[in-house]
Amino acid sequence: MIVTTSSWVKSRFSGQQPCCVLLRRDGDAIEFSDSKHRPRDGGPVLAFPLDAVRRHFDEIEKGRRVDFEGPVRVRLHKGENSLCYVMYDARGGEVYLSFTAQEIGKYFASAYLGHFDWMLNPDGVESETPEMVTAVE
Repeated sequence: MIVTTSSWVKSRFSGQQPCCVLLRRDGDAIEFSDSKHRPRDGGPVLAFPLDAVRRHFDEIEKGRRVDFEGPVRVRLHKGENSLCYVMYDARGGEVYLSFTAQEIGKYFASAYLGHFDWMLNPDGVESETPEMVTAVE
C-alpha cells in the first residue's frame, strides 16, 4: 500500500546504537532529525522538498559529503573540545542538527548505497519499511 508518511528510519549500519540520523517521508518532504533529541519529545526537525533531498543524495553518491550547494547543508564544525557535523537548511531558519563523525558516517554510507532512495518516490512510499533501513519508534 502506498502512503505519504513513513515511519522514522535510520541506517541499518547504526545497529542498536541509540544515536543516529533519523529520516522520514512526510507528504512532499523528507524530514531529518536526531535520535538524541527525538521529534516525539519535541526535538528539532528539518524538512526539505523531495528534489532537494534527491540532489543531496546525488552529491553523496558522487563522493561529496560536506560543503556542497543546495538547501540540505552539512558542515564540519570545530568546537572548543570536539568536532561535529552540523546539518542545516541553507534557505534560512534557526533549526540545525548536530552529529558525531560516527553518526553522520553511517548516514552517509546508507545514502551512498541508495538505502534511502525509496523515500523519494513522488507517488508516496510503501507502508512496509524496506530491509535496508531500520524503523525507529
